[in-house]
Amino acid sequence: MENEEKLLRRYENMLKRLPPGRLCIMKKEWGDEYYYVDEKTGKRIYINKENAQLINDLKLKRFLQLAIRILRRNIALQKEVLEKYRLYAYDSIQGLLAATYRSEIQAKAAGASSTFREEQKKHMTTAGFKVRSKSEAMIVEILSSKEIPFQYEEPLTLYKDGNPVIVHPDFTFTNRHGEKIFWEHMGMMDVEEYRKRALDKLAVFWENGIVPPHNLLLSSETGDGSLDVATIAMIADMVQKML
Repeated sequence: MENEEKLLRRYENMLKRLPPGRLCIMKKEWGDEYYYVDEKTGKRIYINKENAQLINDLKLKRFLQLAIRILRRNIALQKEVLEKYRLYAYDSIQGLLAATYRSEIQAKAAGASSTFREEQKKHMTTAGFKVRSKSEAMIVEILSSKEIPFQYEEPLTLYKDGNPVIVHPDFTFTNRHGEKIFWEHMGMMDVEEYRKRALDKLAVFWENGIVPPHNLLLSSETGDGSLDVATIAMIADMVQKML
């Protein structure tokens, strides 16, 4: 669709530079006669064949008008399809289910996909799996309430200084084009070890082209550790629009 939108803009700019009016061709025994038609009055003016540039410009104009009409229609149809298209992969469908319908195995498939530092996960969510903090639990609840499919701490292979490393983004989403979007929640930034680990993780993201606002969203807590639920809900709405 992006290529068609670029072509549409190109054709529209070309059309602006062409003369007004349209071409009329009359078939005669001795050949074609060309006329310039004033679109306001309908008056026809004979075009001498020596004026080939005007004839060619008006032919090009008609081509562009038809091409623009088709491109606009195609782009509108593609946008409509993309807006209505829903992912049908197993984990995407599981992410839409209420907790009641998920088994422990299903919950892991739909939300928590690794046992990375499992012992630190203390807070059970209604999605059926545990997370590390109350803030992350709140994010899970908001995502679930908005029926936004996600993965929690899904392993991701990236590169650091040219070497492969495995990171675990807090939340991973897949948009309608199959592209990944990530959400990192910055919690205990006043704790030096946590802050260093979080900043190192962000550095790896940026080295691999995962940057805000293109495919990375960031949230954080206030200095006293409280969470602005309205802000989290707003970020969730942003995620929903990006999918």
